[in-house]
Amino acid sequence: ITIGFSIYHIGYFIEHLAGGANINSLNVIYNLGIQSVIVEGGSKTLQFFIDNNYWDCIRVFKTSKELKKGTPRPNFKIRDTDYKMIEDDKLYELFKN
Repeated sequence: ITIGFSIYHIGYFIEHLAGGANINSLNVIYNLGIQSVIVEGGSKTLQFFIDNNYWDCIRVFKTSKELKKGTPRPNFKIRDTDYKMIEDDKLYELFKN
């Protein structure tokens, strides 16, 4: 089993069988021996991790291009002075202290 395949099934479990990210689904992941995950999700899933302080690092790309579609980012503060330029986009990296 590849890691990508395993993570796909965990993501499927969290979203479709466990009703989204919650403490019970995180316990299942932990009990499987997984202690580190990369979370890509919709705003509800990301906001759950932020609100419950279940994060170590948040990376945000900000573009000056007009995006016609997409999901609004979760609610958290970004200092507009702490970024790296990646071509024409800004990369913000927030680390929990």
